[in-house]
Amino acid sequence: MEKSIDLVRESAAWSLPDFNQLRHQAIDLATQVTIGRSAFLDKYEVKSELEYKQQSMRDKRIMYHAHIGMNDIESTAQSIGRIHHQLATQGFRLDRAGYAIDRRMGLPAENRSAAAAETGPMLTRAEDWHSLAQSAPIQPHLGDFMIGQPASVANTVQALRIGCTTIGNLSQFFTFEAPGWNDTAATAAQTYQAMALLAEFRSQGAMLHSYLEDGYGALFRHCSTLAAWAMLERYIVEELIGTRLTHCIGGLTQDPIKRVGWVLALQTIHRGEHVGSMIYGDTLSFGADFEKNRAVTAEYLLWDILAQLHAPSGHAVLPLPVTEAIRIPAA
Repeated sequence: MEKSIDLVRESAAWSLPDFNQLRHQAIDLATQVTIGRSAFLDKYEVKSELEYKQQSMRDKRIMYHAHIGMNDIESTAQSIGRIHHQLATQGFRLDRAGYAIDRRMGLPAENRSAAAAETGPMLTRAEDWHSLAQSAPIQPHLGDFMIGQPASVANTVQALRIGCTTIGNLSQFFTFEAPGWNDTAATAAQTYQAMALLAEFRSQGAMLHSYLEDGYGALFRHCSTLAAWAMLERYIVEELIGTRLTHCIGGLTQDPIKRVGWVLALQTIHRGEHVGSMIYGDTLSFGADFEKNRAVTAEYLLWDILAQLHAPSGHAVLPLPVTEAIRIPAA
Protein backbone atom coordinates (compact mmCIF):
# COMPACT_ATOMS: atom_id res chain seq x y z
CA MET A 1 0.00 0.00 0.00
CA GLU A 2 2.91 2.37 0.77
CA LYS A 3 4.20 1.74 -2.76
CA SER A 4 0.78 2.69 -4.12
CA ILE A 5 0.77 5.94 -2.13
CA ASP A 6 4.27 6.71 -3.39
CA LEU A 7 3.09 6.09 -6.97
CA VAL A 8 0.24 8.57 -6.51
CA ARG A 9 2.64 11.18 -5.13
CA GLU A 10 5.11 10.54 -7.94
CA SER A 11 2.41 10.80 -10.62
CA ALA A 12 1.60 14.34 -9.52
CA ALA A 13 5.06 15.36 -10.70
CA TRP A 14 5.02 13.43 -13.99
CA SER A 15 5.58 15.36 -17.18
CA LEU A 16 2.98 13.67 -19.37
CA PRO A 17 2.13 14.50 -22.98
CA ASP A 18 -1.23 16.13 -23.54
CA PHE A 19 -3.82 13.36 -23.64
CA ASN A 20 -5.59 14.97 -26.60
CA GLN A 21 -2.35 14.78 -28.54
CA LEU A 22 -1.96 11.10 -27.63
CA ARG A 23 -5.54 10.45 -28.66
CA HIS A 24 -5.12 12.10 -32.04
CA GLN A 25 -1.94 10.10 -32.62
CA ALA A 26 -3.86 6.91 -31.83
CA ILE A 27 -6.61 7.89 -34.27
CA ASP A 28 -4.02 8.55 -36.99
CA LEU A 29 -2.25 5.26 -36.26
CA ALA A 30 -5.53 3.35 -36.52
CA THR A 31 -5.82 4.39 -40.17
CA GLN A 32 -2.56 2.53 -40.83
CA VAL A 33 -3.61 -0.71 -39.12
CA THR A 34 -5.85 -3.46 -40.43
CA ILE A 35 -6.96 -6.30 -38.18
CA GLY A 36 -5.53 -9.49 -39.64
CA ARG A 37 -7.15 -12.89 -40.08
CA SER A 38 -6.00 -15.61 -37.71
CA ALA A 39 -6.52 -19.25 -38.64
CA PHE A 40 -9.22 -19.31 -35.96
CA LEU A 41 -11.15 -16.35 -37.39
CA ASP A 42 -11.04 -17.92 -40.85
CA LYS A 43 -12.13 -21.37 -39.66
CA TYR A 44 -15.14 -20.09 -37.74
CA GLU A 45 -15.94 -17.29 -40.20
CA VAL A 46 -16.09 -14.50 -37.62
CA LYS A 47 -14.58 -11.01 -37.71
CA SER A 48 -13.32 -11.11 -34.11
CA GLU A 49 -13.10 -13.28 -31.03
CA LEU A 50 -15.85 -11.13 -29.53
CA GLU A 51 -18.28 -12.24 -32.23
CA TYR A 52 -17.34 -15.87 -31.60
CA LYS A 53 -17.80 -15.47 -27.86
CA GLN A 54 -21.20 -13.85 -28.27
CA GLN A 55 -22.33 -16.74 -30.48
CA SER A 56 -21.04 -19.25 -27.92
CA MET A 57 -22.94 -17.40 -25.19
CA ARG A 58 -26.16 -17.66 -27.18
CA ASP A 59 -25.53 -21.37 -27.79
CA LYS A 60 -24.40 -21.97 -24.18
CA ARG A 61 -21.30 -23.64 -25.57
CA ILE A 62 -18.36 -23.95 -23.19
CA MET A 63 -15.11 -22.43 -24.45
CA TYR A 64 -11.68 -23.63 -23.34
CA HIS A 65 -8.46 -21.69 -22.75
CA ALA A 66 -4.86 -22.87 -22.33
CA HIS A 67 -1.79 -20.90 -21.36
CA ILE A 68 1.34 -21.76 -23.33
CA GLY A 69 4.89 -20.48 -23.50
CA MET A 70 7.89 -22.64 -24.35
CA ASN A 71 11.36 -21.12 -24.28
CA ASP A 72 11.39 -20.21 -27.97
CA ILE A 73 8.84 -19.32 -30.60
CA GLU A 74 9.46 -22.45 -32.70
CA SER A 75 8.62 -24.86 -29.85
CA THR A 76 5.65 -22.69 -28.85
CA ALA A 77 4.21 -22.81 -32.37
CA GLN A 78 4.84 -26.56 -32.60
CA SER A 79 3.18 -27.20 -29.25
CA ILE A 80 -0.02 -25.38 -30.19
CA GLY A 81 -0.19 -27.38 -33.42
CA ARG A 82 0.25 -30.65 -31.54
CA ILE A 83 -2.36 -29.74 -28.96
CA HIS A 84 -4.87 -28.92 -31.68
CA HIS A 85 -4.16 -32.19 -33.53
CA GLN A 86 -4.42 -34.39 -30.44
CA LEU A 87 -7.67 -32.77 -29.33
CA ALA A 88 -9.18 -32.91 -32.82
CA THR A 89 -8.54 -36.64 -33.14
CA GLN A 90 -10.65 -37.14 -30.00
CA GLY A 91 -13.45 -34.81 -31.01
CA PHE A 92 -12.46 -31.85 -28.83
CA ARG A 93 -11.24 -28.35 -29.53
CA LEU A 94 -9.30 -25.64 -27.76
CA ASP A 95 -10.85 -22.26 -28.47
CA ARG A 96 -8.10 -19.90 -27.37
CA ALA A 97 -4.54 -19.87 -26.07
CA GLY A 98 -2.75 -17.26 -24.02
CA TYR A 99 0.97 -16.92 -24.66
CA ALA A 100 3.40 -16.53 -21.76
CA ILE A 101 6.03 -14.54 -23.62
CA ASP A 102 9.38 -13.29 -22.35
CA ARG A 103 9.05 -10.25 -20.08
CA ARG A 104 11.50 -8.37 -22.31
CA MET A 105 8.70 -8.01 -24.85
CA GLY A 106 7.31 -5.25 -22.65
CA LEU A 107 10.38 -3.13 -23.42
CA PRO A 108 10.87 -1.00 -26.53
CA ALA A 109 12.59 -3.12 -29.19
CA GLU A 110 15.87 -1.21 -28.87
CA ASN A 111 16.09 -2.02 -25.13
CA ARG A 112 15.45 -5.75 -25.27
CA SER A 113 18.91 -7.06 -26.13
CA ALA A 114 20.43 -5.40 -23.05
CA ALA A 115 17.99 -7.13 -20.66
CA ALA A 116 18.53 -10.62 -19.29
CA ALA A 117 16.67 -13.42 -21.04
CA GLU A 118 13.76 -14.92 -19.12
CA THR A 119 11.32 -17.76 -19.74
CA GLY A 120 8.93 -17.61 -22.67
CA PRO A 121 9.42 -16.85 -26.35
CA MET A 122 10.55 -13.59 -27.90
CA LEU A 123 8.68 -12.21 -30.90
CA THR A 124 11.41 -10.50 -32.88
CA ARG A 125 10.23 -11.03 -36.47
CA ALA A 126 6.88 -10.58 -38.17
CA GLU A 127 6.76 -14.32 -38.82
CA ASP A 128 7.13 -14.96 -35.07
CA TRP A 129 3.94 -13.02 -34.42
CA HIS A 130 2.12 -14.70 -37.28
CA SER A 131 3.08 -18.18 -36.06
CA LEU A 132 0.97 -17.58 -32.94
CA ALA A 133 -2.07 -16.99 -35.12
CA GLN A 134 -1.46 -19.45 -37.96
CA SER A 135 -0.05 -22.62 -36.35
CA ALA A 136 -3.55 -23.88 -35.51
CA PRO A 137 -7.16 -22.64 -35.55
CA ILE A 138 -6.85 -21.57 -31.92
CA GLN A 139 -7.37 -17.87 -31.24
CA PRO A 140 -4.27 -16.14 -29.80
CA HIS A 141 -4.72 -14.18 -26.58
CA LEU A 142 -1.92 -11.75 -25.77
CA GLY A 143 -2.38 -10.74 -22.15
CA ASP A 144 1.15 -10.58 -20.77
CA PHE A 145 3.70 -7.77 -21.24
CA MET A 146 1.68 -6.02 -23.93
CA ILE A 147 -0.60 -3.16 -22.85
CA GLY A 148 0.51 -1.67 -19.55
CA GLN A 149 4.18 -1.83 -20.53
CA PRO A 150 6.65 0.58 -22.19
CA ALA A 151 6.08 -0.98 -25.64
CA SER A 152 2.28 -0.98 -25.38
CA VAL A 153 1.56 0.72 -28.70
CA ALA A 154 3.98 -1.24 -30.89
CA ASN A 155 2.89 -4.55 -29.39
CA THR A 156 -0.80 -3.70 -29.78
CA VAL A 157 -0.28 -2.88 -33.46
CA GLN A 158 1.47 -6.20 -34.06
CA ALA A 159 -1.21 -8.12 -32.17
CA LEU A 160 -4.03 -6.55 -34.19
CA ARG A 161 -2.25 -7.24 -37.46
CA ILE A 162 -2.13 -10.99 -36.77
CA GLY A 163 -5.84 -11.08 -35.91
CA CYS A 164 -5.56 -11.02 -32.13
CA THR A 165 -8.48 -8.91 -30.89
CA THR A 166 -8.24 -9.50 -27.13
CA ILE A 167 -5.13 -7.77 -25.79
CA GLY A 168 -3.99 -6.92 -22.26
CA ASN A 169 -3.13 -6.57 -19.56
CA LEU A 170 -4.32 -3.35 -17.91
CA SER A 171 -3.81 -4.70 -14.37
CA GLN A 172 -0.12 -5.23 -15.10
CA PHE A 173 0.34 -1.47 -15.51
CA PHE A 174 -0.17 -1.04 -11.78
CA THR A 175 2.02 -3.86 -10.46
CA PHE A 176 4.38 -5.18 -13.16
CA GLU A 177 7.66 -3.58 -14.18
CA ALA A 178 9.60 -4.15 -17.36
CA PRO A 179 13.19 -5.27 -16.66
CA GLY A 180 15.52 -2.32 -16.12
CA TRP A 181 12.81 0.24 -16.88
CA ASN A 182 11.89 3.08 -14.52
CA ASP A 183 10.14 5.70 -16.67
CA THR A 184 6.62 5.29 -15.31
CA ALA A 185 5.37 8.41 -17.07
CA ALA A 186 6.37 7.02 -20.47
CA THR A 187 4.68 3.72 -19.64
CA ALA A 188 1.51 5.57 -18.63
CA ALA A 189 1.46 7.47 -21.93
CA GLN A 190 2.04 4.28 -23.91
CA THR A 191 -0.70 2.48 -22.00
CA TYR A 192 -3.23 5.23 -22.60
CA GLN A 193 -2.37 5.48 -26.28
CA ALA A 194 -2.70 1.71 -26.76
CA MET A 195 -6.11 1.78 -25.11
CA ALA A 196 -7.13 4.69 -27.31
CA LEU A 197 -5.99 2.70 -30.34
CA LEU A 198 -8.18 -0.24 -29.30
CA ALA A 199 -11.10 2.16 -28.93
CA GLU A 200 -10.81 2.90 -32.65
CA PHE A 201 -11.36 -0.80 -33.35
CA ARG A 202 -14.17 -1.32 -30.85
CA SER A 203 -16.76 -1.76 -33.62
CA GLN A 204 -14.53 -4.51 -35.07
CA GLY A 205 -14.50 -6.46 -31.82
CA ALA A 206 -11.25 -5.29 -30.21
CA MET A 207 -11.18 -5.72 -26.42
CA LEU A 208 -8.79 -4.66 -23.65
CA HIS A 209 -8.14 -7.56 -21.28
CA SER A 210 -7.52 -7.03 -17.57
CA TYR A 211 -6.69 -9.94 -15.26
CA LEU A 212 -7.69 -8.44 -11.93
CA GLU A 213 -5.48 -10.72 -9.84
CA ASP A 214 -2.40 -9.65 -11.80
CA GLY A 215 -2.85 -6.18 -10.29
CA TYR A 216 -3.94 -4.81 -6.94
CA GLY A 217 -6.62 -7.50 -6.84
CA ALA A 218 -3.98 -9.86 -5.49
CA LEU A 219 -3.57 -7.64 -2.42
CA PHE A 220 -7.15 -6.78 -1.46
CA ARG A 221 -8.56 -8.73 1.47
CA HIS A 222 -12.23 -8.38 0.61
CA CYS A 223 -14.16 -9.18 -2.55
CA SER A 224 -16.03 -5.90 -2.20
CA THR A 225 -12.76 -3.95 -2.53
CA LEU A 226 -11.78 -5.90 -5.62
CA ALA A 227 -15.25 -5.36 -7.08
CA ALA A 228 -14.84 -1.62 -6.50
CA TRP A 229 -11.49 -1.75 -8.29
CA ALA A 230 -13.12 -3.53 -11.24
CA MET A 231 -15.73 -0.77 -11.32
CA LEU A 232 -12.96 1.84 -11.40
CA GLU A 233 -11.20 0.08 -14.28
CA ARG A 234 -14.47 -0.11 -16.17
CA TYR A 235 -15.13 3.60 -15.64
CA ILE A 236 -11.67 4.59 -16.88
CA VAL A 237 -11.61 2.25 -19.86
CA GLU A 238 -15.22 2.20 -21.03
CA GLU A 239 -16.55 5.62 -20.09
CA LEU A 240 -13.48 7.87 -20.26
CA ILE A 241 -11.58 6.24 -23.12
CA GLY A 242 -14.31 4.33 -24.96
CA THR A 243 -12.48 1.00 -25.18
CA ARG A 244 -14.30 -2.28 -24.60
CA LEU A 245 -13.01 -3.92 -21.39
CA THR A 246 -13.01 -7.63 -20.64
CA HIS A 247 -12.23 -8.83 -17.11
CA CYS A 248 -10.51 -12.04 -16.05
CA ILE A 249 -10.23 -13.50 -12.55
CA GLY A 250 -9.67 -16.88 -10.92
CA GLY A 251 -6.00 -17.69 -10.41
CA LEU A 252 -6.04 -16.63 -6.76
CA THR A 253 -9.66 -17.63 -6.08
CA GLN A 254 -9.84 -21.09 -4.53
CA ASP A 255 -13.47 -21.30 -3.42
CA PRO A 256 -15.41 -22.66 -6.44
CA ILE A 257 -18.64 -21.01 -5.29
CA LYS A 258 -16.86 -17.67 -5.04
CA ARG A 259 -15.62 -18.21 -8.60
CA VAL A 260 -19.25 -18.50 -9.71
CA GLY A 261 -20.03 -15.37 -7.73
CA TRP A 262 -17.42 -13.44 -9.67
CA VAL A 263 -18.97 -14.40 -13.00
CA LEU A 264 -22.27 -12.95 -11.80
CA ALA A 265 -20.68 -9.92 -10.13
CA LEU A 266 -18.67 -8.92 -13.19
CA GLN A 267 -21.81 -9.02 -15.29
CA THR A 268 -23.45 -6.62 -12.82
CA ILE A 269 -20.38 -4.37 -12.74
CA HIS A 270 -20.47 -4.19 -16.54
CA ARG A 271 -24.23 -3.47 -16.50
CA GLY A 272 -25.15 -6.71 -18.22
CA GLU A 273 -22.87 -6.14 -21.21
CA HIS A 274 -19.75 -8.04 -20.13
CA VAL A 275 -18.08 -10.55 -22.42
CA GLY A 276 -15.25 -12.13 -20.45
CA SER A 277 -11.87 -13.36 -21.64
CA MET A 278 -11.29 -16.38 -19.38
CA ILE A 279 -11.69 -17.66 -15.84
CA TYR A 280 -8.18 -18.60 -14.77
CA GLY A 281 -7.58 -21.91 -13.03
CA ASP A 282 -6.96 -22.11 -9.28
CA THR A 283 -3.17 -21.73 -8.99
CA LEU A 284 -3.05 -21.81 -5.18
CA SER A 285 -4.35 -25.29 -4.32
CA PHE A 286 -1.87 -27.41 -6.28
CA GLY A 287 0.92 -29.38 -4.61
CA ALA A 288 3.18 -32.35 -5.34
CA ASP A 289 0.31 -34.88 -5.37
CA PHE A 290 -0.86 -35.01 -8.99
CA GLU A 291 -3.99 -37.01 -8.16
CA LYS A 292 -5.05 -34.40 -5.64
CA ASN A 293 -4.32 -31.69 -8.20
CA ARG A 294 -6.54 -33.53 -10.66
CA ALA A 295 -9.35 -33.53 -8.11
CA VAL A 296 -8.87 -29.79 -7.51
CA THR A 297 -9.07 -29.14 -11.25
CA ALA A 298 -12.18 -31.27 -11.62
CA GLU A 299 -13.90 -29.42 -8.77
CA TYR A 300 -13.24 -25.84 -9.86
CA LEU A 301 -13.77 -26.71 -13.53
CA LEU A 302 -17.18 -28.22 -12.79
CA TRP A 303 -18.31 -25.05 -11.04
CA ASP A 304 -16.82 -22.83 -13.77
CA ILE A 305 -18.73 -24.80 -16.42
CA LEU A 306 -21.96 -24.70 -14.41
CA ALA A 307 -21.58 -20.93 -14.12
CA GLN A 308 -21.32 -20.61 -17.90
CA LEU A 309 -24.36 -22.82 -18.43
CA HIS A 310 -26.39 -20.83 -15.88
CA ALA A 311 -25.23 -17.34 -16.84
CA PRO A 312 -23.10 -17.36 -20.02
CA SER A 313 -20.51 -14.60 -19.77
CA GLY A 314 -18.09 -15.45 -22.58
CA HIS A 315 -15.34 -16.55 -20.19
CA ALA A 316 -13.39 -19.55 -21.45
CA VAL A 317 -12.59 -22.08 -18.73
CA LEU A 318 -9.01 -23.16 -18.02
CA PRO A 319 -8.05 -26.66 -16.83
CA LEU A 320 -4.53 -26.16 -15.47
CA PRO A 321 -1.91 -28.89 -16.03
CA VAL A 322 -1.88 -31.03 -12.87
CA THR A 323 1.94 -30.92 -12.89
CA GLU A 324 2.13 -27.12 -12.86
CA ALA A 325 3.28 -26.79 -9.23
CA ILE A 326 6.27 -29.05 -9.99
CA ARG A 327 7.17 -28.46 -13.61
CA ILE A 328 5.79 -27.00 -16.80
CA PRO A 329 4.82 -29.78 -19.24
CA ALA A 330 7.00 -30.03 -22.33
CA ALA A 331 5.48 -30.18 -25.79
